[in-house]
Amino acid sequence: MSENKYKHRYYYKESYEAAIGTFATAIVFLFVAILSLFFIAFNIEFIGLKDWGYWLFIPAFFIFIGGFQKLYRKYKYQKVVKNALIQRNFEGTHKL
Repeated sequence: MSENKYKHRYYYKESYEAAIGTFATAIVFLFVAILSLFFIAFNIEFIGLKDWGYWLFIPAFFIFIGGFQKLYRKYKYQKVVKNALIQRNFEGTHKL
């Protein structure tokens, strides 16, 4: 059996949908927090954002950490699965 048989598996495709969604959420939080700093600097009142928006830096930071953790965990699992396939010479009835 060759490695070509496993080209269409999830781990080979290297899809990053979950991590991209996490980073997009963190960027939205970061954007609102920066926007609130802009409102504070120019004394603009918009839905009270200048009073509470800067607090969104904290969840944005932890959401970014979660996104990097997802990428690291995915990389680690990919490595383990590929090593397991290599040890079995890409043969067997196992499903990924």
